[in-house]
Amino acid sequence: FEDGSVVLWDCRKNSSELTSLKLFSEPVMCMDFDAQRMSGVCGSPLKTLEVFSVSLDQGHLEKQYSVELRNAGVGDVCIRQDKKIMASGGWDGRIRVFGWKKGKPLAILNYHTATVNCVSFAGSAALPEHANLLACGSNDERISLWKLY
Repeated sequence: FEDGSVVLWDCRKNSSELTSLKLFSEPVMCMDFDAQRMSGVCGSPLKTLEVFSVSLDQGHLEKQYSVELRNAGVGDVCIRQDKKIMASGGWDGRIRVFGWKKGKPLAILNYHTATVNCVSFAGSAALPEHANLLACGSNDERISLWKLY
């Protein structure tokens, strides 16, 4: 939402709001979700990524941890299919790679000269040999492809 909150809805009950969690003082700009861990990551115009968990049986959201960024603004976030790493695209043109479980910084990839608007890991269960490829698109009208570990 524009107020910086993540909201948990129950679509079975006329889309009723179950609970919300305010993570930012600015709008949530991007989000990805890990259904195995029932956790998600969000970015905003601020200098953090916020990781939260969902408890469906208790119907609540809980903040897990924050990842501090050097520069403000996150255009996109993505969790890799193996749930080991996540990547964020920044308004500063950098792609940052973190460990998914604790948010440990692993790499900063410099190539783009404008906001990185999208980050996406390739591959699937059918194509595991391509799961380490990260594709990123930017306002500089370029797409970068990175082979990660």
